[in-house]
Amino acid sequence: MVVAVILARQGSKRIVRKNMRPLAGFPLVTWTLEAARQSKADRIATSSDDPDILDLAEEFGFAVPRPAELATDDAPDAPAIRHALESIQPSGYDPDDIVIHLRPTAPFRQPGEIDKVAELLRRFPCDSVVSVRPAREHPKKAYIETGEIVGILPEIVPYVGASALGEPSQALPRVWHAAGFIDAARVGQFLREGRMDCGTVLGWPTPADRAVDIDTEEDFQRAEALAKEKGWRPGSIG
Repeated sequence: MVVAVILARQGSKRIVRKNMRPLAGFPLVTWTLEAARQSKADRIATSSDDPDILDLAEEFGFAVPRPAELATDDAPDAPAIRHALESIQPSGYDPDDIVIHLRPTAPFRQPGEIDKVAELLRRFPCDSVVSVRPAREHPKKAYIETGEIVGILPEIVPYVGASALGEPSQALPRVWHAAGFIDAARVGQFLREGRMDCGTVLGWPTPADRAVDIDTEEDFQRAEALAKEKGWRPGSIG
């Protein structure tokens, strides 16, 4: 069984009611709901604390009211995914069933790509697949603050192991950044670890021309322009 879980809460720090805001004439969440419906997923569960999103979700599958404590700004995804899984099938799952996390903020995925990621879990000895894009900056050249202040400046230490300051970037290992496009895991491993990047993880490179992650007003405007330029509609993305 393949279960697509869509987390679409009401609140948003930067864009008011982002998931219901029209993108090229359609609520943002509809782009993900339609892609899931056209995929081969056996079930679609939409978790939300927004009555309007829940009403819309009923047209596409299971509408799962999300408890308030799982819908705060700082609530992680995994507990809400677990809640959605348990809500639509309290009897439990086969460990090799697949859960796919689809974020509404990445609207331009194709239904076949959802199926492709699920197939990777069926074909290969892995526990999860994470959509990724090439990292723009290498983490070995990053620093974190220690919390100490010297004069007016923060004390810093390398973020990952020894610093690679001064080393050519091409000499460093290739690094990928989570894209939030399509993430999938075997249900058993996900429930044991409580995270989507569980066990043995495969990285699935996201198509660069559609790897949009809407977080700010500027992101939304770029997505709007791209959808109109390409003539895209929910479930019909070339």
